[in-house]
Amino acid sequence: MRNALRRGASRGELVSWIVLGDRQSWCCYLCALPLDRALRGTVRPDAPEIEHRVPVVRGGAHTYQNTALAHRRCNKLKGVA
Repeated sequence: MRNALRRGASRGELVSWIVLGDRQSWCCYLCALPLDRALRGTVRPDAPEIEHRVPVVRGGAHTYQNTALAHRRCNKLKGVA
C-alpha cells in the first residue's frame, strides 16, 4: 500500500498477496498460468506481483476489488499495450 499511496492513491486497504493468491488459485489473472509463491519478492519475470486493474495513477484504488496477482512479465506487457 505504501507504493500505491506514494503514487497518489487516496483510498485503499491493506492488500495481502497471499489472500490474492488463494482467491485466484495461484494463477496469473492475465495469462492463467500457475504462479510460484516462492518467487514473490524476486526480480524474475515469472515472479508474482500485485497488479492494479485500474492503475492508481488513473484513479484506481488499492483495494481487493481493484487488485489481482500477475506474473511480472504479464504485468509489464499489459503496461506496454
